[in-house]
Amino acid sequence: MGTDQHGLIRPHVSKISFLFRFFDILTIMILLHISVVSYGIAWNRLYVIAGLSSMVLFYLFSESTQLYRSWRGVPLKQSLMPLMVAWSLTCFFLLVLGYMTKTTGQFSRVAIGFWMLSVPLVLSVWRMGVRAFLGAIRRTGYNTRSVAIVGANELGAQMVRLIEDNQVMGMKIVGIFRDEEVEDTQGFSLSKMVVGDFQDLLARAIDGSVDLIYIALPLGNQKRISSMLTALGNTTASVYIVPDFFVFNLLHSR
Repeated sequence: MGTDQHGLIRPHVSKISFLFRFFDILTIMILLHISVVSYGIAWNRLYVIAGLSSMVLFYLFSESTQLYRSWRGVPLKQSLMPLMVAWSLTCFFLLVLGYMTKTTGQFSRVAIGFWMLSVPLVLSVWRMGVRAFLGAIRRTGYNTRSVAIVGANELGAQMVRLIEDNQVMGMKIVGIFRDEEVEDTQGFSLSKMVVGDFQDLLARAIDGSVDLIYIALPLGNQKRISSMLTALGNTTASVYIVPDFFVFNLLHSR
């Protein structure tokens, strides 16, 4: 499959991110207007100021909560949490501003209450729709990312199963790469997926043929992991460390 299909959205990430921000803050103002007008209340200067203030506050809090980071590989509930936090903080500070300026009595509590509840609902539904659309096109092979896993071990095998069981993430595994210093693939359940060692992976990362790299090595190999991170630092690949939760839980079980 061609690179243009794999990178369908990637070249336009900054534009799409801008559109998301614009849609969110525009939706906030539109929903406020709908809430006010639907209850037969006059749309006046105070509501305009409240709407503009909420747009600014939400923008600031959404940036601090990293609302617009990539959703790829992030569970739905976790991806919506920054939205809820950003909007909750926005509502809180709006109420504080209202009390400080002694203008809360000039607003309709019913209209404002409906607005505060409708915004996160609409923005969540909007995100779920986009997420479903992206999942659909990824299942057809578009907008995918090439993934390499470092670690010919059970942790690496778990990562493979996780990716293969969640095709909606749009990740295509190019292979497992063993750590030539500490690993032997003999007896490894997914030995057929081992396509080379770390040096082979580094060469692929340098030429840009790998988008995501997951280092799945045991916790006892911190020095080796650190050296890998240093070597991959000058490549365009995004590198993640897969935590060994089994060992972590074992160490903290007492």
